Amino acid sequence: TRKRLRLRQDKLGVVTMLKSSQRLKIRGRCVKDVVTISGFVQDAIIAADEMTFEQENRRFVAILNRFMWERADPSTLPESAQDEQADAKFEDASDGKYWRVQSALVVERASSAKRKGIQPQPNKSLPGKDEFHYLLSIVPEGDQLTPYFAGGGMIMLAGPALEVFLEDLSDPWPTPQMPVHPD
Repeated sequence: TRKRLRLRQDKLGVVTMLKSSQRLKIRGRCVKDVVTISGFVQDAIIAADEMTFEQENRRFVAILNRFMWERADPSTLPESAQDEQADAKFEDASDGKYWRVQSALVVERASSAKRKGIQPQPNKSLPGKDEFHYLLSIVPEGDQLTPYFAGGGMIMLAGPALEVFLEDLSDPWPTPQMPVHPD
């Protein structure tokens, strides 16, 4: 059988390859690191009640179901989406070529979290339950990181020397759908 490879980051932030049986765990401290993490979380599905900003700990936490782009069979990846109006479209693949995994995305040292296009649940700092958001990217700019969601939502996280952590929490499971974006 062919072994699938994944990435691993050491104490100095160097990314190395891992066997697929190991879980992803990355720490990002610079723009290049955050761009790498953004690629791993692209098309993650996040339940609104699985995101929180812990102001007293200066921490943003999101539990997400991320699409494992690193395990997708390159021969099955489409060249373009069929529906040019959609933010993301899903294509069927019933042969187990695609995988998702539950992961934690943590941003440390965040002094503020401001949302736009995402409504909070009463008495909570971030959105309500039974709402799902599709993470498109995380964009670093100066002392700010902004996760962008399908439909125009965003959460602006600000603070000096932000650190981003991404860690897989579960074993992967097969999914019949792969996210597809228009060109």
